[in-house]
Amino acid sequence: MTLAIANLRGVPFVILAAGSLATSKIPALVLCVAKNVSAQAPKDLVGKRSRSTGSVSASDLALDAWLANGGADPKSVKFVEVRFSEMGAALDRGTVDAAEFTEPALTVALKQNSIQIIGDIDAAVAPQFLNSCWFTTRQWADAHPEEVKRFVRAIYETQRWANGHGNDTAAILSKYSKMDVALIRAMRRSPWADQLRTSDVQPFLDVAAKYGGLARPVDAASLIYQPPQ
Repeated sequence: MTLAIANLRGVPFVILAAGSLATSKIPALVLCVAKNVSAQAPKDLVGKRSRSTGSVSASDLALDAWLANGGADPKSVKFVEVRFSEMGAALDRGTVDAAEFTEPALTVALKQNSIQIIGDIDAAVAPQFLNSCWFTTRQWADAHPEEVKRFVRAIYETQRWANGHGNDTAAILSKYSKMDVALIRAMRRSPWADQLRTSDVQPFLDVAAKYGGLARPVDAASLIYQPPQ
């Protein structure tokens, strides 16, 4: 979405390679409530309070789609700004009635707080879609065709390796993030893509355009770099 916004404003960013994938096989964005709360479906949240990042974020747009797909008007839910690290405690206190979680906040909260998962929010966007990407400017890519080829090849070789070496990548992530390696190994970690598909890019662009994240619809193909012919 960020790259689409930039393009709409005249900044020529282009996607070189796909990064991580949001997939229903490993839900990365989920909605949680306290264990003593009976809410289990979108309509149960009408008139309730949900945590928000405080801006039009990808997670909030996905939540809008989840609510609407379940028959609830997103505008019927009041959003309260809460930090990810504080969401579990906010649910325990009743400060909010529901909260979106990503990692590592999800694994920490499931261990420390009395909460339960009631929904896979990303599934409201699509069973699979691109969650991150590698990008540059069109001018740089046009001027460095060989570097682009080598970079893309190296990225996909690395990502295929990472998908098959969870313990090794956990140690690398721990080294640079300073997070406990045991926590990283317990987390739900999104898989990496092995190629760039417009069908993985388009779903979230459509959701962003529908729920106010983009000023107008954006064609995924327009964001993907194509070398000059």
